[in-house]
Amino acid sequence: MDTACSSALVALDAALGDLRRGRVDWALVGGVNVHRADDRLTAQLRRGRFLSPTGRCHAFGANADGYARASGGAAVLLCRADLEGAPPAYALVAGAAVAQNRAQRPLSAVDGDAQERVVRLALADAGAVPGDVGAVEAHGTGTPLGDPVEAAALRRVFGEGTVVAAATSSTTASTGGRTT
Repeated sequence: MDTACSSALVALDAALGDLRRGRVDWALVGGVNVHRADDRLTAQLRRGRFLSPTGRCHAFGANADGYARASGGAAVLLCRADLEGAPPAYALVAGAAVAQNRAQRPLSAVDGDAQERVVRLALADAGAVPGDVGAVEAHGTGTPLGDPVEAAALRRVFGEGTVVAAATSSTTASTGGRTT
């Protein structure tokens, strides 16, 4: 599945559905980003102010100025919670949800309403309420446009007193490298 930044999330959502419906007992879910030398794309991303001029991603930070492109990948092996003889679980994926920005918005225009909606859908899918959540793995691109919108959407779901930066991590920042 290739859905840009959300490919691993979409794969996780599909696998979770198949596990719940009993279509499969196990699912291997992963995401990979291969950073190719593509000068035209890099130039477009720089012009659009997506890439950090410092080559570092500062998700949810006051110095957020873009993200850093890098190659990387991760995978998780999932099994049904009721599977007899399954190894001990390290974590439970209680719910997932996938949504998108409205079609008329450009790629760079983050839709806070859509982000709030997908978080609420994930909570409903898990049968959870905001108070059940201890941490959020967010998109957190490190851009001055996207991060504030995402943080505001999380505050609307989890409450105004939510300290978003302290309880939120970002795969983009955690796995990002340096831009060349």
